[in-house]
Amino acid sequence: MMNANSKNIDILGDHSQEIDTKIDSTTNALNTNVATSQKSVETSETMAVKINEIIAKVSEMSTLSEHNQNEIKQVASIANDLYLSATNLNAQLGHFKS
Repeated sequence: MMNANSKNIDILGDHSQEIDTKIDSTTNALNTNVATSQKSVETSETMAVKINEIIAKVSEMSTLSEHNQNEIKQVASIANDLYLSATNLNAQLGHFKS
């Protein structure tokens, strides 16, 4: 009986060591997963900041494009006015040539 109990205690000790090893392995895997998740969160936060910067730059470009478009319209209007003035001046000069 003592011998059987002794063997059972040895078996229980072995099982405890196996369980302890599995717990350590699981703990290490969880720690790795937590570290990876934290890194992923940090990367996502950095990406969000960069995306917001890109959005701000695109918005700035849009504003500049609208401003340029308005200036181009003004230049076109001025060019048209100059053309009309030159045409009128040419017509008036034509009266003096005749």
